[in-house]
Amino acid sequence: MSELIQALEERKSNNSKTPSMFQKLLESLPEEERKAVERSLDLIRSDNRKGRAKVYSCAWLADVLTSHGYPVSRTTIRRYLNENTDNRH
Repeated sequence: MSELIQALEERKSNNSKTPSMFQKLLESLPEEERKAVERSLDLIRSDNRKGRAKVYSCAWLADVLTSHGYPVSRTTIRRYLNENTDNRH
């Protein structure tokens, strides 16, 4: 059996999940800034408004972080929130 076929048929689960890019960014921040970003994430989670009425969003946080030297996309933040949601709404 070829190595490719063997690798495809014997797929092993990856239990050693590596931290996401956003998680690495959080971990690199000074504690005070990290806590402020975490509060912002909570605000995004709890802002139930839609469209332009939404005050706190992934786009807003991405813009703030990027303008302060932490380039990150709204998609990266959304992915982080989706992976780390504990139904706080």
